Amino acid sequence: MQRVVATISLAALRHNLQRVRAFAPGRRIWAVVKADGYGHGLLNVARGLTEADGFAVATLEEGLTLRHHYRERAILLLEGCHDDEELRQALAARLTPVVHQRHQLAALKRQAPATIWLKIDSGMGRLGFLPTEVASIYRQLTALPHVTLAGWMTHYANADASDHEGTAAQWRQFQQTIVAQHRVKGGAVVTSCANSAAVIAWPDYQGDWVRPGIMLYGISPMLGSEGSAHQLRPVMSLTAPLIAMKRLSAGATIGYGSSWRCERETTIGVVGIGYGDGYPRHAPSGSRVGFRGQSVALLGRVSMDMIVIDLTDCSAPNIGERVVLWGEGYPLERLANSCGTIGYELTCRLTPRVERRVIDEP
Repeated sequence: MQRVVATISLAALRHNLQRVRAFAPGRRIWAVVKADGYGHGLLNVARGLTEADGFAVATLEEGLTLRHHYRERAILLLEGCHDDEELRQALAARLTPVVHQRHQLAALKRQAPATIWLKIDSGMGRLGFLPTEVASIYRQLTALPHVTLAGWMTHYANADASDHEGTAAQWRQFQQTIVAQHRVKGGAVVTSCANSAAVIAWPDYQGDWVRPGIMLYGISPMLGSEGSAHQLRPVMSLTAPLIAMKRLSAGATIGYGSSWRCERETTIGVVGIGYGDGYPRHAPSGSRVGFRGQSVALLGRVSMDMIVIDLTDCSAPNIGERVVLWGEGYPLERLANSCGTIGYELTCRLTPRVERRVIDEP
């Protein structure tokens, strides 16, 4: 019996990439595949995203893995390099680091020719040079003839809220900062600003390169919406087998803490998945899963290896039948919302004992 399986659809990845192009016509695309392809498997998702203009990752290890399989692909290191050795390896592998700290700029002085992106903190309060630092940083950078500046980037803090004024304010701050430098030095300006949310909701503030992540996997980046609202298709379908059944009388309790009490005679099914596989332990009773195309409820607490579902209204269920935890028809966003989290966390937290199975079907 197959236990927990995450089925990864390459066709859905390609479809979602085309949705990015529809939302950002004429832009170039960094397909963000960090965190093991948002839990889908780094090399799995890369196979479905080869029509992107490049890949973007967080770590050197991710970049080196991709370079081994994609010899000519543009690969961006979003967090850059953290010491001289990392920078040496990155440049040897023709990876493109983002520079956002002074020590990274200093390291470039000690290395061979490099192409980089420069990051400005326009209001995220995380990585990037503050606008007041940029003039000094840019002077130092232009004094390094062996370093090529490919472009300028920033990251939005509130793009997932389509009515938040902060995104426009960040765009203005970013534009004012880079225009001030190029009035002095001249040259073309290439920019990258838009994550998935800005790709969908802020077309005027995207920049030349967009950096979609979560939307590529069919999950909405926008507050209060699901991927289907943006014509995205879920890439991952997570399923697990029915491993036991029984009939409980009214008043019987289920699971640790006896947190669920049956209000009627209830047929329960035990499903072979739990927080040891990455299913959220804090998923509340009443969370929905799919069985034979029917939405059924989770009952009681999530255990390490098992959950219990209500099969009372299902006709003659059989051991071994598959239960859909999320996927087509059972949006991940709904489970994430009931757990007080986001879809990103649920896919990224799947553990190694979950089999990733890639399919390439329409």
